[in-house]
Amino acid sequence: MLKRFLLVFTLFPVLAFGTTVKLIPNDRSTIDVPVQISGAAQPANFLFDTGSGYTVLPGVPVDGVYTKDIEGVMANGQRITTKVYTLPSIKVGDCLIRDVEVIAFDTTKRPILGMNVLKQFKQLTMDFDTNSVTFVCPTEK
Repeated sequence: MLKRFLLVFTLFPVLAFGTTVKLIPNDRSTIDVPVQISGAAQPANFLFDTGSGYTVLPGVPVDGVYTKDIEGVMANGQRITTKVYTLPSIKVGDCLIRDVEVIAFDTTKRPILGMNVLKQFKQLTMDFDTNSVTFVCPTEK
């Protein structure tokens, strides 16, 4: 009886608050995940990028509200000033993140899921055997 209780107790938080999404195959050696941004009709494939401080969109977001300008450094070392917008929400699997800051670049072709969103999840588990990632959703505040 005790073993059953421990098994259910251990698995319950992941089943109740987590979501598993399939990684999107591409021809590069990178990882894409489907992300639904507020105001968009369909989810888009976002580059899963722990090296990006911000989530990045190609162009000004429809539901975005201008927040501020920031200075940043690109991967090639170039310094830039860009605008930050706040989106009402984004959704990764069943996890909803509210009030998300994003950067809009006209020069980028791929949206990027950056650390400002990734660090809001309680836990991330990548499983390359099943080609998936499990996100443990943040607690609503």
